[in-house]
Amino acid sequence: MKSTLFYIIYTIALFFVLYTIFTNNQVSESTNSSKSISNRTEQPSPVKSEQNNLSEFKRDVQMAGQVMKELDYLLEEMAKGDDLESAIDAMSIAYEEALIVVEKISNSSFSEPKLLDIQKEITIVLTEYTEGLGLLLEGFEHGDGEQMQAGYQETVKSKEKFLKLETSIKDL
Repeated sequence: MKSTLFYIIYTIALFFVLYTIFTNNQVSESTNSSKSISNRTEQPSPVKSEQNNLSEFKRDVQMAGQVMKELDYLLEEMAKGDDLESAIDAMSIAYEEALIVVEKISNSSFSEPKLLDIQKEITIVLTEYTEGLGLLLEGFEHGDGEQMQAGYQETVKSKEKFLKLETSIKDL
Protein backbone atom coordinates (compact mmCIF):
# COMPACT_ATOMS: atom_id res chain seq x y z
CA MET A 1 0.00 0.00 0.00
CA LYS A 2 2.79 2.41 0.92
CA SER A 3 4.69 1.79 -2.34
CA THR A 4 1.50 2.27 -4.34
CA LEU A 5 1.00 5.64 -2.69
CA PHE A 6 4.56 6.65 -3.58
CA TYR A 7 3.99 5.46 -7.14
CA ILE A 8 0.83 7.56 -7.45
CA ILE A 9 2.55 10.65 -6.03
CA TYR A 10 5.55 10.10 -8.27
CA THR A 11 3.37 9.66 -11.35
CA ILE A 12 1.51 12.88 -10.61
CA ALA A 13 4.81 14.70 -10.10
CA LEU A 14 6.21 13.35 -13.36
CA PHE A 15 3.14 14.40 -15.31
CA PHE A 16 3.40 17.84 -13.73
CA VAL A 17 7.05 18.02 -14.83
CA LEU A 18 6.14 17.00 -18.38
CA TYR A 19 3.32 19.53 -18.43
CA THR A 20 5.73 22.23 -17.25
CA ILE A 21 8.28 21.32 -19.92
CA PHE A 22 5.72 21.47 -22.70
CA THR A 23 4.06 24.61 -21.36
CA ASN A 24 7.38 26.46 -21.06
CA ASN A 25 8.34 25.36 -24.55
CA GLN A 26 5.02 26.51 -26.03
CA VAL A 27 5.16 29.86 -24.19
CA SER A 28 8.73 30.35 -25.37
CA GLU A 29 7.79 29.58 -28.99
CA SER A 30 4.70 31.77 -28.81
CA THR A 31 6.68 34.66 -27.31
CA ASN A 32 9.39 34.32 -29.93
CA SER A 33 6.88 34.24 -32.81
CA SER A 34 4.93 37.25 -31.52
CA LYS A 35 8.16 39.22 -31.05
CA SER A 36 9.31 38.39 -34.55
CA ILE A 37 5.97 39.52 -36.00
CA SER A 38 5.85 42.84 -34.10
CA ASN A 39 9.57 43.64 -34.46
CA ARG A 40 10.44 42.48 -37.95
CA THR A 41 13.19 45.08 -38.33
CA GLU A 42 14.59 44.71 -34.81
CA GLN A 43 16.53 41.51 -34.20
CA PRO A 44 17.49 40.39 -30.67
CA SER A 45 21.12 40.87 -29.82
CA PRO A 46 23.24 37.70 -30.08
CA VAL A 47 24.40 38.13 -26.48
CA LYS A 48 20.84 38.32 -25.14
CA SER A 49 19.78 35.35 -27.25
CA GLU A 50 22.79 33.36 -26.02
CA GLN A 51 21.89 34.22 -22.41
CA ASN A 52 18.29 33.09 -22.95
CA ASN A 53 19.50 29.85 -24.51
CA LEU A 54 21.89 29.31 -21.61
CA SER A 55 19.14 29.89 -19.05
CA GLU A 56 16.84 27.43 -20.79
CA PHE A 57 19.71 24.96 -21.16
CA LYS A 58 20.45 25.17 -17.42
CA ARG A 59 16.77 24.54 -16.63
CA ASP A 60 16.74 21.50 -18.92
CA VAL A 61 19.90 20.11 -17.32
CA GLN A 62 18.40 20.70 -13.89
CA MET A 63 15.26 18.86 -15.06
CA ALA A 64 17.37 15.88 -16.16
CA GLY A 65 19.00 15.77 -12.72
CA GLN A 66 15.59 15.94 -11.08
CA VAL A 67 14.30 13.02 -13.18
CA MET A 68 17.32 10.95 -12.07
CA LYS A 69 16.85 11.83 -8.40
CA GLU A 70 13.12 11.15 -8.42
CA LEU A 71 13.58 7.80 -10.11
CA ASP A 72 16.27 6.80 -7.61
CA TYR A 73 14.03 7.75 -4.69
CA LEU A 74 11.03 5.96 -6.10
CA LEU A 75 12.97 2.78 -6.86
CA GLU A 76 14.37 2.77 -3.30
CA GLU A 77 10.86 3.06 -1.88
CA MET A 78 9.50 0.37 -4.18
CA ALA A 79 12.36 -1.97 -3.32
CA LYS A 80 11.19 -1.84 0.29
CA GLY A 81 7.74 -2.99 -0.77
CA ASP A 82 8.89 -5.35 -3.54
CA ASP A 83 6.45 -3.88 -6.10
CA LEU A 84 7.93 -4.85 -9.49
CA GLU A 85 5.05 -3.66 -11.67
CA SER A 86 5.12 -0.16 -10.17
CA ALA A 87 8.90 -0.03 -10.55
CA ILE A 88 8.62 -0.92 -14.24
CA ASP A 89 5.94 1.76 -14.74
CA ALA A 90 8.08 4.35 -12.95
CA MET A 91 11.15 3.46 -15.04
CA SER A 92 9.09 3.67 -18.21
CA ILE A 93 7.83 7.14 -17.31
CA ALA A 94 11.33 8.29 -16.34
CA TYR A 95 12.68 6.87 -19.61
CA GLU A 96 10.15 8.88 -21.63
CA GLU A 97 10.91 12.03 -19.62
CA ALA A 98 14.64 11.55 -20.08
CA LEU A 99 14.19 11.22 -23.85
CA ILE A 100 12.28 14.50 -23.95
CA VAL A 101 14.93 16.31 -21.92
CA VAL A 102 17.75 14.87 -24.06
CA GLU A 103 15.99 16.12 -27.17
CA LYS A 104 15.53 19.60 -25.70
CA ILE A 105 19.17 19.78 -24.60
CA SER A 106 20.47 18.56 -27.95
CA ASN A 107 18.36 21.19 -29.73
CA SER A 108 19.87 24.06 -27.73
CA SER A 109 21.91 26.38 -29.90
CA PHE A 110 25.04 28.19 -28.82
CA SER A 111 27.71 30.09 -30.67
CA GLU A 112 30.33 29.94 -27.92
CA PRO A 113 32.61 26.88 -28.35
CA LYS A 114 32.78 26.16 -24.61
CA LEU A 115 28.98 25.98 -24.37
CA LEU A 116 28.79 23.81 -27.48
CA ASP A 117 31.30 21.39 -25.95
CA ILE A 118 29.37 21.20 -22.67
CA GLN A 119 26.10 20.72 -24.56
CA LYS A 120 27.63 17.89 -26.59
CA GLU A 121 29.05 16.19 -23.47
CA ILE A 122 25.76 16.42 -21.58
CA THR A 123 23.82 15.12 -24.57
CA ILE A 124 26.17 12.12 -24.83
CA VAL A 125 25.97 11.39 -21.10
CA LEU A 126 22.17 11.69 -20.99
CA THR A 127 21.89 9.48 -24.07
CA GLU A 128 24.01 6.88 -22.27
CA TYR A 129 21.74 7.22 -19.23
CA THR A 130 18.59 6.69 -21.30
CA GLU A 131 20.16 3.71 -23.06
CA GLY A 132 21.06 2.20 -19.68
CA LEU A 133 17.58 2.89 -18.39
CA GLY A 134 16.14 1.25 -21.49
CA LEU A 135 18.31 -1.85 -20.93
CA LEU A 136 17.31 -1.94 -17.28
CA LEU A 137 13.65 -1.64 -18.20
CA GLU A 138 13.89 -4.40 -20.82
CA GLY A 139 15.72 -6.60 -18.34
CA PHE A 140 12.94 -6.16 -15.78
CA GLU A 141 10.22 -6.79 -18.35
CA HIS A 142 11.88 -10.00 -19.65
CA GLY A 143 13.40 -11.22 -16.39
CA ASP A 144 16.93 -11.00 -17.83
CA GLY A 145 19.33 -10.50 -14.92
CA GLU A 146 22.37 -9.81 -17.11
CA GLN A 147 20.53 -7.14 -19.05
CA MET A 148 19.28 -5.57 -15.82
CA GLN A 149 22.82 -5.51 -14.42
CA ALA A 150 24.25 -4.01 -17.64
CA GLY A 151 21.54 -1.35 -17.70
CA TYR A 152 22.02 -0.54 -14.04
CA GLN A 153 25.80 -0.21 -14.45
CA GLU A 154 25.29 2.08 -17.44
CA THR A 155 22.88 4.34 -15.54
CA VAL A 156 25.20 4.55 -12.52
CA LYS A 157 28.24 5.35 -14.66
CA SER A 158 26.43 7.97 -16.73
CA LYS A 159 24.79 9.49 -13.64
CA GLU A 160 28.24 10.05 -12.08
CA LYS A 161 29.44 11.77 -15.27
CA PHE A 162 26.27 13.84 -15.38
CA LEU A 163 26.68 15.06 -11.80
CA LYS A 164 30.21 16.28 -12.58
CA LEU A 165 28.99 18.11 -15.68
CA GLU A 166 25.99 19.52 -13.84
CA THR A 167 28.33 21.04 -11.27
CA SER A 168 30.43 22.68 -14.00
CA ILE A 169 27.33 24.25 -15.55
CA LYS A 170 26.43 26.09 -12.38
CA ASP A 171 29.58 28.16 -12.82
CA LEU A 172 28.54 29.45 -16.26
